[in-house]
Amino acid sequence: MQSKLTKILISWSGGKDSCLALSSVPKVDGLLTTFDEHSRCVPAHGISYELLTEQARSLGLPLLAIPLPHMASNREYEERISHFLNSYGDLSLVFGDLHLEDIRSYKEALCYRLGVSASFPLWGSGSMKCAERFLKLGYKAIVCSVDCRFLDASFVGREFDEQFLKDLPAKIDPAGEYGEFHTFVYDGPIFNHPLCLRKGKLRQEYYNYICELEL
Repeated sequence: MQSKLTKILISWSGGKDSCLALSSVPKVDGLLTTFDEHSRCVPAHGISYELLTEQARSLGLPLLAIPLPHMASNREYEERISHFLNSYGDLSLVFGDLHLEDIRSYKEALCYRLGVSASFPLWGSGSMKCAERFLKLGYKAIVCSVDCRFLDASFVGREFDEQFLKDLPAKIDPAGEYGEFHTFVYDGPIFNHPLCLRKGKLRQEYYNYICELEL
């Protein structure tokens, strides 16, 4: 049982799964994210720290952002996370993972070493069911990044909607659980106001095609 003093943080990327996890938890104290201190963007997603800040403001929650070295190793990542969380006392981290056992095991082991509890409210729900639930609840998101090893650039910058799901190749997980694509949520039932986004240029970063989003 969690202490009344336990703070609950969501592992936050700005995307649909973390947003759906947030809507599944009764009380949350903040959004925990990491960003590349060189580009000031969330790795792979390409979402800027400034855009995440505006998203958090609309959600009415503090954004707890941890800067990471460019191309941070697992060791550097864990050191930064550990240093940051040590000042927060009793903590519970909520993750939006759906079904990848190895990723969950890594996060649980890391949380155990940090003395933090971990929960996975979406676990086992099924990728398509989660995608359909996200849309049925009225959330809106843009596909901000795709991995070019799975999808071509025509999928970047599109609305994450029923048509997008229909257009996905059969081998692609409808929630992008293997990193095939990433999303940024700009409106929904827990937002105080929608974010008015403007699509910028398309750029390639390693294996990712990224649509730069701006307010």
